[in-house]
Amino acid sequence: VDRHGPHLVRMSDNILDMKYFKTVLPALGESKRTTLFCETKANLTRDQVRLLAEARFNAIQPGLESLSDESLRLMNKGTTKLQNVQLLRWCAEYGVGVLWNYLLGFPGEKDDELPGIADEAELLHHLPPPRNFGVLRVDRFSPYHSDPDAYGIGPIYPKSAYRHIYPFPAESVARLAYDFWSDLLVRKSSGPGLGTVEKMVRRWRRAHGRSFLFAVPRRKSLLVIDTRRCARRPIHRLKGLRRSVHEYCDRGRSLGDITHGLGTTASPEAVQKAVASLVRDRLLLATGNRYLSLAVDPGRKLTVENALTGSTTGLLDAPPVAPEDRSRLLRSPWKAIRRLEVGLRRHRRRRRHRWKRRAVMALVRLLHERGEPESSVPEPS
Repeated sequence: VDRHGPHLVRMSDNILDMKYFKTVLPALGESKRTTLFCETKANLTRDQVRLLAEARFNAIQPGLESLSDESLRLMNKGTTKLQNVQLLRWCAEYGVGVLWNYLLGFPGEKDDELPGIADEAELLHHLPPPRNFGVLRVDRFSPYHSDPDAYGIGPIYPKSAYRHIYPFPAESVARLAYDFWSDLLVRKSSGPGLGTVEKMVRRWRRAHGRSFLFAVPRRKSLLVIDTRRCARRPIHRLKGLRRSVHEYCDRGRSLGDITHGLGTTASPEAVQKAVASLVRDRLLLATGNRYLSLAVDPGRKLTVENALTGSTTGLLDAPPVAPEDRSRLLRSPWKAIRRLEVGLRRHRRRRRHRWKRRAVMALVRLLHERGEPESSVPEPS
């Protein structure tokens, strides 16, 4: 790096060694010469994501692969859908890009759950979408290659391109090939499941640039700005128990965990009612009896940017704000919030995405700069 000065360094390790979080990453955070990329596991903690951001990792490639608990079990991933979503949210909060692919076609996988997953993905349009999608690929040295019959894939054979490269008998080509195919995977590649995933991913990509779900902490409430297509309302003001539940579900929690974690401040019935209202407002993702808050706190990215550059100008890639607008918004933030809500409602049916991005990000940045609670923000209608 010192000799050639590259702007981006990609690590060749397939998986980042977990020991690096205590040894290598703290030292990398002291360098401001380059940005980094690596592949990681999907079961990272919030603190580990923060360390990646402070070490100037601008993107990672975790093994997310799916939003189906059953498919993740068939892959032996050791993770769940909620863990994948919470990693996407933590990376969005700290400004770490996520490169991931949606895979399907695993033996025993059922396509009938894919429409439900596609509908649920509407709640995640503010988070990084899959970069690509496709059917399972069998690589040499993988368990599927070593014993395909045990996994219900066999028989396998080299992909057709190898026949045009190597003029050898089929047995010799099979010993040389790295990528393999099977009749099962051929059927999966032309089945309805792949079409469902394709529509889901393309819709996610189109909506991502104009979908925001920001949670701005204030002293008396949690201000949630929602521009997703599935939004129940553009602005929520969470107070009391609803705010406590939302903040406590920073990672997947069961209803019992929420009740126990909040102590004796509320009855189980009140907690259950608050959880149900947040799920109804599409601010919590529910999977079975576990819940995860979805809103992104942009202040965490602000903290990392301050530590790295000493400046807040890069927060959320927000556009510059005119001095007169800045002073006006800082003097009366509740009026700016109300104007934003009215504007989001007005432009909900129009393609005013550039206005939406500028208005939301400018307000969020200025609210963080003000650092004071809103004194008289009316409850949004």
